[in-house]
Amino acid sequence: MAKNNVQKRVISFRLIAAVMATLTLASCAGKPGDGTNDPFEAVNREIFDINMSLDKAILRPLTQAYVDVIPDPIRDMVNNLLFHLKEPVTLAGDILQGEWDRAGQTTARIVGNTAIGFGMWDVMGSSGAKGHKEDLGQALAVWGVPEGPYLVLPILGPSNIRDGAAELAQSLYDPVDFVTDTYLDYDTNFLVSNSRTVFTAIDKRAQVLGKLAELEKTSLDFYATIRSLYRQKRADEIRNGESGDAVPIPEITLELDEPMLNEPIAQTNKK
Repeated sequence: MAKNNVQKRVISFRLIAAVMATLTLASCAGKPGDGTNDPFEAVNREIFDINMSLDKAILRPLTQAYVDVIPDPIRDMVNNLLFHLKEPVTLAGDILQGEWDRAGQTTARIVGNTAIGFGMWDVMGSSGAKGHKEDLGQALAVWGVPEGPYLVLPILGPSNIRDGAAELAQSLYDPVDFVTDTYLDYDTNFLVSNSRTVFTAIDKRAQVLGKLAELEKTSLDFYATIRSLYRQKRADEIRNGESGDAVPIPEITLELDEPMLNEPIAQTNKK
């Protein structure tokens, strides 16, 4: 199984390299004159409509049932565990950006919440070591890699070429997935991996259950609104919230493997 993992990652590295080459060519081509940097808008809108239809038909009803049936304390434990499992990725992002204080804080959270909170209780957050989210896309942005054209990915939602390639890399090199791929048999690994994906999607959707519907009702062009807010929020994340006031918008991407702490966006710790 380990040999298969190596082969899979070699193939994936080549795929990521091809995507990055495409990013370079796209950035050289320049941005559209209207400032949207959305040359694939027609296709993006089609995918956006499909995503929203799937959300309304499947994810939203499942999430509503989850919120209605599962008590708040249990949902908080699920949210904390899912966030905890992604903190090694945040640690890697901190290190890649040279943010040593934040890397130290993330390390303390991983150790403390594993040893004391069993991943399900954010004991370190209660002690002042608040969680934050970093990813490879943010690191690439800090390194000066251009974002490339705006994209709407099937199921995953708003993105761009840089962040899409980074998301692919993270999904292939996630340390939790690496451990389960290496030490679990195929059937058990399949169950664990897909259970994590489903619970992450539902947990994340639960955080914006009412906000997204309200945003859709008050928007003249929901697609354009989401595109604009996604970019504002992404820019704020890249600057670690140092642009002034936190961007007061919901988490509008439907990415399945990046749970957020159960707190309003305006209060997230990115300082």
